[in-house]
Amino acid sequence: MVGASNASLVMAALRRAAALLPAAAAPIALCAANTTQPTPSERTALSERAEREAQLQRYVTTEALALYARHCKGAERSERCAVTRRTIEAAAHALAHPDTTPGALRHYHARHGCTRCTPAAVEVCRKFPQIVEIGAGRGHWARALRDAGVAVEAYDDGSALPGRGAAVFPVIKGDGLAAVRNDPDAALLLVFPPPTPMAVNALDAFPGRVVLYAGEPRGGANGTDAFFGALDARYYVAAAVVLDPFPGGCEKLFVLRRRRRWLFW
Repeated sequence: MVGASNASLVMAALRRAAALLPAAAAPIALCAANTTQPTPSERTALSERAEREAQLQRYVTTEALALYARHCKGAERSERCAVTRRTIEAAAHALAHPDTTPGALRHYHARHGCTRCTPAAVEVCRKFPQIVEIGAGRGHWARALRDAGVAVEAYDDGSALPGRGAAVFPVIKGDGLAAVRNDPDAALLLVFPPPTPMAVNALDAFPGRVVLYAGEPRGGANGTDAFFGALDARYYVAAAVVLDPFPGGCEKLFVLRRRRRWLFW
């Protein structure tokens, strides 16, 4: 039987050894906190937004539909119908994004894409000199990272582009899964993935160690339960940087490193 003093020496040695391990190799018990969950303030913001979205849905299926039927049915190209469409758009935007304007949202999307790549986010991503981005949209994040000296390959299948506008980076058309499989040394970047299987498919194809996820926490606008389940099972959050979303958003840049299980006998 090991004496109390010897046991203390053993535990101290294990703690020193763990401290010398790189972050990606830390024992799983030291990084098991599920920080992809929303904070209390984020949970409140997401709940309030869900209520606004419910109000918007009720407006669209009742008042807006009645207005369109009254002023546009059979006269879709008339000035009266054009005014009605603008009225509906303004009312819908006021419900979804209070205290902002439709023009402000269009400007944000044209300048930043779905969520802004802030200087702080660029500094975090620069630690990973090679990145493959899936779901790159028009390439706003890829351009910012390229300008900071990061080697970026960006892919998008064109199914969920925000607003209108030209590409700002040479985004490759396609899902990019082959590139993800063939480049295990690169970090995988997912920016504001839609609530479809796209993001979890990218995780399933990715053999590498670092995922950079820019989006809302679990329960927000991005990804699926399967996506967050895969993140939590395979990775831990090494860092999180608050971004600069359009008002009402809760986006962060999560730096996730693949879990390694260490057993001490």
